[in-house]
Amino acid sequence: MPDWQQVYLSLFEVLGKKVKRNQILAPFTSFRVGGPARFFVEADNIYDLKAALKIAQQFNFPWFILGRGTNILVSDNGFDGLVLRLSSGFSRFIVEGERIVSGAAVPLPELVLGALTNSLEGLDFAVGIPGSVGGAVKMNAGAFGKEIGSLVNRVTVLDSSLELKNLYRSELTFGYRSSSVKGVILEAELMLKRGEEKKIKDQMEMNFRLRKKNQPQGCFSAGSIFKNPPGDKAFRLIESAGAKGLKVGGAMVSPQHANFIVNLGKASSADIYSLIKEVRERVWNKHNILLELEIELVGRFEDGNF
Repeated sequence: MPDWQQVYLSLFEVLGKKVKRNQILAPFTSFRVGGPARFFVEADNIYDLKAALKIAQQFNFPWFILGRGTNILVSDNGFDGLVLRLSSGFSRFIVEGERIVSGAAVPLPELVLGALTNSLEGLDFAVGIPGSVGGAVKMNAGAFGKEIGSLVNRVTVLDSSLELKNLYRSELTFGYRSSSVKGVILEAELMLKRGEEKKIKDQMEMNFRLRKKNQPQGCFSAGSIFKNPPGDKAFRLIESAGAKGLKVGGAMVSPQHANFIVNLGKASSADIYSLIKEVRERVWNKHNILLELEIELVGRFEDGNF
């Protein structure tokens, strides 16, 4: 184990009061659960990011990039390492003709609105998806049969050598809730198409109504828990296995959409994790299909994760 006091002193030397110790992560996640990060840094610029990651490499301790926390489950024990959150310097986007260049920390809803304001079509599917641009590109977020990967022309990353690198369309591959992007995403360039603002708005409103109708609203959740297996839908398998509405502690499989787990207000991360395992086991026993997580587990769980 590293000398954590020496790690803190090294971080503080270059980042000062930007370094926080034992920062509770629950408020930074859409599930509203999760324990403390040993160290937490909001990186305002590339200097902050590189300095923090250089120290992580020097002392060989784990680190994690936290976006808007909409696709993760953080352990009640927290994360024994460094959590980095991209901040102000990565939170802007520009529109140039049919091209949008966006920082990784820009909220996806903000980018969707920017596309609409500039009469650009292509992002209508993303209305209501709450994550950040960086996270959306990393996991190839999608809905209504469309995915953000089809729009990506370039991604700028900080690679494992802490060097800036541009990855262009020909170098990138996107799959179902996955991408080939390695490193920390800093910026993405999307290519859209000029359209009519009213038609774009109408499509967005229709998509949003469908999302509100079919997915739980006004509660703490992290979107779809499991990926859809080939040729089937996770929610159908979960319903068929009798897990819709199932509860563990303060966590429940949504009665509205069985692939959503909601925090009823006082759930622990352990409640949600136990419910995930129970759902997964029921589907396996009923259908002999092993559901794969769409969300990411952060920190240590009771049995060392899946």
